[in-house]
Amino acid sequence: MRTTFVNELMKLAEKDERIVLITGDMGFSMFEKFKEKFPDRYYNAGIAEQNMVGMAAGLALRGKKPYVYSIIPFLIMRSYEQVRVDVCYHELDVKFIGSGGGVSYGHLGATHHATEDINLMRGLPNIEIIAPGDPYEAKNAVDKSYLNKKPTYIRLSKNKDPFLHKNLKDEDFEIGKAICMKKSGNIAIIATSNMLNQAVEVSNELDNLGIKNSLYSFHTIKPMDKETLDKIFKNYKYIVTMEEHNVIGGLYGAIMEEYGKGVINDYSIEKVLPIAINDKFSHHVGDQNNIRKYFGIDKDSVINKIKEILK
Repeated sequence: MRTTFVNELMKLAEKDERIVLITGDMGFSMFEKFKEKFPDRYYNAGIAEQNMVGMAAGLALRGKKPYVYSIIPFLIMRSYEQVRVDVCYHELDVKFIGSGGGVSYGHLGATHHATEDINLMRGLPNIEIIAPGDPYEAKNAVDKSYLNKKPTYIRLSKNKDPFLHKNLKDEDFEIGKAICMKKSGNIAIIATSNMLNQAVEVSNELDNLGIKNSLYSFHTIKPMDKETLDKIFKNYKYIVTMEEHNVIGGLYGAIMEEYGKGVINDYSIEKVLPIAINDKFSHHVGDQNNIRKYFGIDKDSVINKIKEILK
């Protein structure tokens, strides 16, 4: 997804000289071409993320379109006050591009894990949150968010993500509108960000077991696709949410907030199963797949949990 972001940003920068790229001493082996082609529009702010966001706000106030890139904990958590006050409060046209969603940087430990970021950003007014699940969604997240003039947070994983939407065109992607990837049965699997690929695997395995299911990609967390959610609430007995994020405040939290606003008796839901990280830090050392297994959000664990709710 990171390569997709850089490629799309290069195309946009060719057309729009207002675009500037700011990085917090990250993106080596990624941004060399951008720096070479647009040397006056590339800034390495160093390991000074609070200043980096302040720079972006100032440039936006002067009519530029800043794209700010770093690893998510440094981009969001270290500079949260500046994101809140400098950018969101003034509703500035700044795009935050965070790398390493969830436990993508697994072996580097909790300091590099991004498991609370959606919760933090959802609490800020005036911002859109897009969490692409594959390169198609990442490409369109960059392209479509370019057209708006508001703060936007795009949550990327790392790289080498497979294409999961092979038959969709760019015009099929809309910020704030979920993608129905498969429709069958009375179970709806709702996935976001870097859990989408695993959700596809889970969905296919359930089919092999004779458990028909539907699969939805909720690439946009804010604004939430309330229309699609309402249809899911009314038409499925079981909902499974899948995210590589703390169970509090992420996709599951956003969905249950909307669920709580409805007329409960009109819904057919019997069970909502959150597949997410327990409300605790990881003190377990391992790669991304190893940590998923530790928290019980790997493919086999998810399938077993779904079987349990169907008993």
